[in-house]
Amino acid sequence: MAELTRPGRSVGGRIGVRELATVHGLAIDRVALHGPGTSHESLGIYKSPDVSTEAMGGVPTFAKLVSMVAKVASDNAITLGARLAFATTPDMAAKLMTVLVASAAGSEVIWTGTVLDGKVANYPAAASTQLSSTMSTLEASGGSEHGIIFGKWNDLIIGLWGALELVVAPFTYARRGLISVTSFQMADIAVRHGESFCVATGATAS
Repeated sequence: MAELTRPGRSVGGRIGVRELATVHGLAIDRVALHGPGTSHESLGIYKSPDVSTEAMGGVPTFAKLVSMVAKVASDNAITLGARLAFATTPDMAAKLMTVLVASAAGSEVIWTGTVLDGKVANYPAAASTQLSSTMSTLEASGGSEHGIIFGKWNDLIIGLWGALELVVAPFTYARRGLISVTSFQMADIAVRHGESFCVATGATAS
């Protein structure tokens, strides 16, 4: 179960409830993708058991990306109603917009559409900074690799216990004329079937 806490403090400005809700939402997304399963953080897609991997060995090729689709399909994860899509970083999406599907004349680029909302191998493809661009194999940091995931996204379950709570302590900083506000939310994340996802390792944008 993930325990997400973030103290809110304003000096010469304001922190709104919507701002706090956005921060919590981003934290939940990050854990869903890269959560280590330790330190009160849930296990994300990259660290979940039974998730397939595809070694890119540099800039991804069309064949490697199609292989990710094939690995998910061979595990019987592609079913009626499956919400299948690619996800990666904005920099990787921009790179794939310049890489050809094949070397033959007139070939299309791998990523079509916009950087944030495109298609790869006829599947929806989205870019988000929530996927790390400093990965080292399966670790979210320590290198220069970009995260790429293909999968059945309705097998990623995010549960919320209650709503976003604000804990107000009017006396903690009373001598300074300040009020301490802490935001708190309980969430848990589960990958229902690891076989529904394939993640890339060693993917670089140059």
